[in-house]
Amino acid sequence: MNHYREYVGYIEDFEETGLQVFNFLLDHGLQPNHRFLDIGCGCLRIGRHIIPYLDKNNYHAIEPAKEIIDEAIKNEILDEIIQEKNPVFTHQSNFSFGIDNLDFVLAYDVFYHCGKSQLEQCLRNLHLICKPKTKIFISVMWSNTIVEESKKGPYQYKHSSHSNVWYTTDEFMGIASKNGYKCMEINESDIYFFGCRIIYLLQPLVRMI
Repeated sequence: MNHYREYVGYIEDFEETGLQVFNFLLDHGLQPNHRFLDIGCGCLRIGRHIIPYLDKNNYHAIEPAKEIIDEAIKNEILDEIIQEKNPVFTHQSNFSFGIDNLDFVLAYDVFYHCGKSQLEQCLRNLHLICKPKTKIFISVMWSNTIVEESKKGPYQYKHSSHSNVWYTTDEFMGIASKNGYKCMEINESDIYFFGCRIIYLLQPLVRMI
């Protein structure tokens, strides 16, 4: 990989996509005082807009590739902003979240590369730390037919091994319901995003003990 931005692919859309997702979150109620979790923050395509906007200590992110985050922090966000906002980055791939009392969660372009078991693991772990009013936005690749489970690969982010994972609406909503969420499709997502992405809003029904 010659440039850290290539990590998320479609480098030519880097600026536009990051701003689109940020505006999407603002339109859905994101405020500076909200506690925010960015799952799979990558090279901060979206985080570079969110971090300056949020109040100090409110941006948390997980990302397996530490080297990508290090490059992004160095090149995408001013040192003064990092010091002022104090974003927290955790480098792991098992969806263990060391934060609670969240207001917003974003998993954008993460579950294109995760099998159903990884999606369910993430949702189970999120349910333990989210409030009933937490807004969880997850993007997936949409298909009108179910893709065989054997084609749903492991959790991975290396650009050279990207392979899209597809979900039908019923399949995704079924997984969400099974793991304790109410789920709705964001119908206006085509205003913000390209291709076959579908954005779902999940909210926990009852907090698990």
